Amino acid sequence: MRREKFSPLVSVITLTFNGLEYTRKFFHYLLKNTQENFEVIVVDNGSTDGTKKYLRELKSRCSFIKVLENSENLGFAKGNNQGMAVARGRYFMVINNDVLVPKGWMERMVKPFEIDDSIGLVGCLSNNASGFQTLKDVPYNDPDDFEEYAEKVADSWGNRYTPRRRIAGFAMMINRRLYEAIGGFDEDFGIGNFEEDDYCVRAFRAGFKIVVAEGVFMHHFGRATFRANNIGYKDTLRRNKSVFQKKWPDVDYGWLMELDRRLVDINGELLSHGVEAFQHSEFKGAKEYFEQVLETDPLNEEALFGLALCYRNLGDNLMTLKLLKKCLDVNPDNAYAYNQSGIISVEMGDLESAKVLFSTAVMKAPDLVDAQRNYADVLIELGEYEDGVRALVKILENHPDDVPTLLKMAQLYAEVGEYAEAKKFAERALNVKLEKEKVGEVVTESGK
Repeated sequence: MRREKFSPLVSVITLTFNGLEYTRKFFHYLLKNTQENFEVIVVDNGSTDGTKKYLRELKSRCSFIKVLENSENLGFAKGNNQGMAVARGRYFMVINNDVLVPKGWMERMVKPFEIDDSIGLVGCLSNNASGFQTLKDVPYNDPDDFEEYAEKVADSWGNRYTPRRRIAGFAMMINRRLYEAIGGFDEDFGIGNFEEDDYCVRAFRAGFKIVVAEGVFMHHFGRATFRANNIGYKDTLRRNKSVFQKKWPDVDYGWLMELDRRLVDINGELLSHGVEAFQHSEFKGAKEYFEQVLETDPLNEEALFGLALCYRNLGDNLMTLKLLKKCLDVNPDNAYAYNQSGIISVEMGDLESAKVLFSTAVMKAPDLVDAQRNYADVLIELGEYEDGVRALVKILENHPDDVPTLLKMAQLYAEVGEYAEAKKFAERALNVKLEKEKVGEVVTESGK
């Protein structure tokens, strides 16, 4: 285990109440798969099965582990509140001791907070969670085999963060700013259940956003403490549902759980309207749609990029660059954001920065011809004539009918007096254009 001291400190807070076998597995994967800067705070709620002895031994070996011992089971809310009260981290990871974490989990869950400080809570995906955080039919039977699947999830959705109104409390990362604004869990919920629902409502009403890191999959055994201690899960569920309803009579639980309509679907419609408005050059209208999406989903890459283009067309390059930077914070592989940033850098006279940005765009998306053209143009502007021409030739190797590149080659040959070569490229461009016009005429005729 290598601990990265330059990343923000995360306080990992977990409760134990017997269930030693789960706690052993929890720490095995936590210590193996966490490289960032973190501390661990374990609150033991009166274990009698050897858990306390195990934790004391663990603490003696790991200086970053702190153990708080209670003589009785104080429940989920009160136990976690004890942990958060002594936590030093910028973020608190409240996590059950029957959860197994994969490689890269902490970095991916911290990332949203570092990009946008309005985010208060971050959740993850699992085989066993309430709501839309569950991935059904996972392709493994032995929990110790979960890591391969978790890696595939990370590869597929590593930069994807989706908005939620509520996330499950089995693995919930909390921004310290949120904790300082609304406090800890409501201890009226006792042993457990519904305290995370209550916390999400409070966070939402305090103006904080909630997202799920879709690139993080954790294995969750589920209800381990209830089973290990013969606690009636359904009884506590019924009791605490009543506590929740009395506290929040105006909150529709179906709305909170997004059973009626998911935020991602609502935002999808808003995005479609925004794109349509943009295509009709209604930039102010498009801007409003994209801003509506970002109100609940501040890391939505499509909305950020769309809003950036709106500001670009409305003449605000500084705001455009700010939004493009945020796009790249969310997804460092967004070639379109690099390309647009390069275009603005050219307009601002910073050709060296533009060169780097266009080069990065080409590296991220080798088939993005617009970025390849821009890269060639800026090389020529910088006096790197031969490299610029080579870049144009490379475009024509893969896209021989690219009219702007053919015309650029014709222009360059004409500038150095090689008119015969210039004519060849100009004629090729003209022939491609005429051919496209003929195809367009055929399509128009066939549609009548």
